[in-house]
Amino acid sequence: MAAHEGGVMSSAARRKDLRGVATRAALIEQAETLFGERGVDGVSLREIGAAIGAANSNVVLYHFGSKAALIEETIRHRLPHIDRRRAAMLAEHEAGGRPMDLARCLDILFRPLFEQVNAEGHHSYIAFLHSLHRSNNMGFLSGVSRDYPATMLVVTTLCQLSGLPEPRFARRLQVIVGMIAWALRLIDQRPDDAAASQDAFADALVMARAALIA
Repeated sequence: MAAHEGGVMSSAARRKDLRGVATRAALIEQAETLFGERGVDGVSLREIGAAIGAANSNVVLYHFGSKAALIEETIRHRLPHIDRRRAAMLAEHEAGGRPMDLARCLDILFRPLFEQVNAEGHHSYIAFLHSLHRSNNMGFLSGVSRDYPATMLVVTTLCQLSGLPEPRFARRLQVIVGMIAWALRLIDQRPDDAAASQDAFADALVMARAALIA
C-alpha cells in the first residue's frame, strides 16, 4: 500500500511514524539516564539501543546519526519545558516588585531541575548536565541555549549579581551544577520523604550561593 493516497497518509504509514516518534523519545530518555549515571564517554550507542529492547543494534544511528546529535536532542527534549518554567518564575518574581538577588536567581535556575524526574522518579536531567560538565562537553548546551531566552536571562543575571568575570563565573557555575546534582542524587535515595527532599534542596541552594560568592 502506498504511504500516501490522495495526499492523505495511510494508516500503516501513520502507525510507522508514531512508532518512530516513540522510539526516538525512548532513546532520548534512556540516553539521559545512562549518560547521567555513567558519563557521556562511558556509554555506547549500542547500549542505549539495548536498554530500550531494540533488536537493531544501530537503532541510535538510524534515528540520530551520531552520539553528538543524540546529546543535542536530549538537551532539546527537556529544555523547552524547563525554560517555560523559568520564564514563569521570572514573571512571578517581577510581579512581586522585589529586586532580584542571588538566592532567588539560583532558585529560578535550579528549581525546575529539582522538579524534573524521569519514569523512575530520579532527577535525570541534572545528572545528564553534570555528565556534560565532567566530560567537557558543555559546548552542546551553549550551542542551543540561544533558543531558550529565559534560561539565558537567568544565567546572565546570575553572572551579573555574582560580580565575577565571566570565565571565573563559568568555572564556579560548573562546580555548583555538580553540587546540586549530588544533592539531588542523595534526594533520589529517599524519594518518599517530600519534606526531607525540600530541606535538602534548600540546603543545596544555600551552599551554591556560598560557593558563588566565596
